[in-house]
Amino acid sequence: MRLPHFYRTVGWLWRRKERVERHLYERERDLFNAGIDLVFLDTTSTYFEGRAWEGWAKLGKSRDHRPDHLQLLLGVVMRRDGVPISCEIWPGNLHDAKTLLPILDGLKQRFRIRKVVLVCDRGMVWRRI
Repeated sequence: MRLPHFYRTVGWLWRRKERVERHLYERERDLFNAGIDLVFLDTTSTYFEGRAWEGWAKLGKSRDHRPDHLQLLLGVVMRRDGVPISCEIWPGNLHDAKTLLPILDGLKQRFRIRKVVLVCDRGMVWRRI
């Protein structure tokens, strides 16, 4: 596969993000597995070269030791069986802890989850949100 095909595919998937996430959430639900009661959240940052995300990507803490490059913060939410149900992208200058409440609100609204037990590392919650 050539790189332009990959980029087109990613763009196509991103435009259908919510539909794909809904399908992943609904997958394997049944009478005994009616909802989500435990999710795992992980975030990481990544840097990139170029100008594609210019204006949205920001200089921030670089886990790749490249603070001189623009960063994006990536987050994924998974069910207890490891199936991802949601992914998000934020500007690279946002601290991980600032993503927690928007993710929880999004899970409650989009998937009608009443109670969530969130498992994350201490770096996520060590600062005031």
